[in-house]
Amino acid sequence: MGVQLGSLAVKEEIALSDLRGKTLAVDASSIIHQFLALVRYPTGVPLVDSEGHVTSSLAGLFYRSTKLTYRHGIHLIFVFDGKRPPIKFSWLTEDEREK
Repeated sequence: MGVQLGSLAVKEEIALSDLRGKTLAVDASSIIHQFLALVRYPTGVPLVDSEGHVTSSLAGLFYRSTKLTYRHGIHLIFVFDGKRPPIKFSWLTEDEREK
């Protein structure tokens, strides 16, 4: 999944410290989807607020953003571009699908 950029960019591993003071664009839809799948209680249940809304994506996004910003001096811009891929659509509630 994703855009194949191998012919346009050379892969180079760098340290987070090399990015200090830099601004990075982040694919917001992908990272939110990633956190929905990964951030859970030890029982495997996603994090929820007092009203039962899933908040795993917010917790993950807040933690990672805070870590990158304050520990490593990296600035983030979250980019929301286009419609969600079908695999992400399954995470939406019925009300969200109707919007």
